[in-house]
Amino acid sequence: MTKEASQGRKRGGSTRGMTQYELNEATPTMIKKFIEHETFIKSTEVFLSEQRRLKKESLKRKRGFLCPQAVAMEKFLMGAEVQKNMKGISEKKQTDSEYEKKIGRAYL
Repeated sequence: MTKEASQGRKRGGSTRGMTQYELNEATPTMIKKFIEHETFIKSTEVFLSEQRRLKKESLKRKRGFLCPQAVAMEKFLMGAEVQKNMKGISEKKQTDSEYEKKIGRAYL
């Protein structure tokens, strides 16, 4: 692991979604931006899931509880480009975890 990647881990961030090549070539700034991007997506998904839950609960009482910001964020997250990027991140994580398992088996 490179010095930059270990610094990224020391800051409390995750670099799991990055490939080994990206980790080797990454600067601390790149790792920080990647972690911030991942954190933003996760926090937005949590916010939207809470809004959906509130909407379902409130629909029984009254219609349209989602705030305009939540509607705009949901439209943004459901956009083709964002969905493609999120799918790419999850595929990288899955590939990296499979790669880590293979390495672990090789050392056993």
